[in-house]
Amino acid sequence: MNKMDKQWVVYSSDADINFFDDYDKALAEYESVKEFLMSEGHEEGTQVHLMETIKVATSVVDKERMKISTPKEEGFEWEYWAKWEEQNSTISWEHSYEKEALIKGNKIKKLQNELELCKEIMKEHGIVLRKDYEQMRKESNW
Repeated sequence: MNKMDKQWVVYSSDADINFFDDYDKALAEYESVKEFLMSEGHEEGTQVHLMETIKVATSVVDKERMKISTPKEEGFEWEYWAKWEEQNSTISWEHSYEKEALIKGNKIKKLQNELELCKEIMKEHGIVLRKDYEQMRKESNW
């Protein structure tokens, strides 16, 4: 498994996909695509992505298999056997937006779980939140 340099991708379904080895250039392109789409018109919900590449698979000629036989010799139309050569990026998560979102999402989920646990404990002890009390009052026509 080979290592690759960090690569940035700017993508939108309404624009070309662009690849960069430099974050600042990728960020500039990301902003440029947003400006372009805003000036040209776009559908609500259109997204522009600035992404870090984590893994890349590249199709290459499978030289080992070609030594054994060719696809034509086995009755196929194509010229070469191919295989995927994968590379992992050397991405550092130090300044990653994805890392930040993941951490925040995990914190929110943890807090939601803690809140549910608190509600269960309060219910066991007969403690009712004002919001729940008002809802129960409406439902029972007090």
